[in-house]
Amino acid sequence: MKTEFIVRPGEKVIREFTISPRYFWFSITIGVLLIVIFPFFAQGFVSLLLPNQISRSIIPIGFVISTPIGLIILLQSLYLRAARQYLLTSERVVETIGLFSQRTVNAEYTQITDIRVTQDPFERFILGTGYVGVNTAGGEREEIKLDRVAAPYKLCHQIRELCEERLKTTGQYHQQPPLMVEGSVDSARPLVD
Repeated sequence: MKTEFIVRPGEKVIREFTISPRYFWFSITIGVLLIVIFPFFAQGFVSLLLPNQISRSIIPIGFVISTPIGLIILLQSLYLRAARQYLLTSERVVETIGLFSQRTVNAEYTQITDIRVTQDPFERFILGTGYVGVNTAGGEREEIKLDRVAAPYKLCHQIRELCEERLKTTGQYHQQPPLMVEGSVDSARPLVD
């Protein structure tokens, strides 16, 4: 990402990241397996179960079905890695999406009202990835969607710490905004004590 176009003068980039490397390589592996290995596995399996004449007519189905699915998974993984870029700066969270046309959304730390972490069982136990949604005052839906990121709870806590630091430096720390982390162990505690 070209951070010099996004970062304001005096603002420091604390973390620059994209989708989880584990998610990326898992998807690439699945895509390659579907393209290369599955059609041959399907060919051997079908030829064991059915007579030669029938199995020869069914074998191309393995190639016809698995190859496009594998290509879609492979291309989606490459696209997500290149098109989703995230930044944590000293002042805000920034999400940039897109390759040719881009959309950039940011949320100032002083305006963040809640942070949501979502993980399905596969993401939580196998990949260690998840979704972190950042919501600001004045909106019901999440403005920033950090999707398929590694260690989402660590990221959530890092954003929370950056919010507290920013509130202290701007003199707004005493206001105690209702900044909550949903879905975490400490969801009942406000972010600013």
